[in-house]
Amino acid sequence: VVALEGRIASRPFAMFFFPGVSSVELNQGDTKSGRIARADVAEICVESIFSKDAADTTFECYYKDTAKPLEGVGLSNLFKKKTSDTEAQSIMTGKERQADSWPKLFAGLDKDV
Repeated sequence: VVALEGRIASRPFAMFFFPGVSSVELNQGDTKSGRIARADVAEICVESIFSKDAADTTFECYYKDTAKPLEGVGLSNLFKKKTSDTEAQSIMTGKERQADSWPKLFAGLDKDV
């Protein structure tokens, strides 16, 4: 994806049918991932083009209820496992972004160096 100003790198992992922005989590640091629908990846790409907050950023995108550490995400995606609230709390990185709109989701992303 090329932004109007700057660069954006969006890295989805496993993609399937979509529930929308309120289910999406963005994370930075390449520490966890999960599943996400192609339609939501496409929407993230389009919305990020028009967001100054998303310019010059790299982030992982997945549904928050599928988030797993990178070392366990492959099997979790293969078996379509969900992440419990307890597990989600135990794998928090502090870089997670969740919101009910795309502009709010992109707000506060760390810029690439």
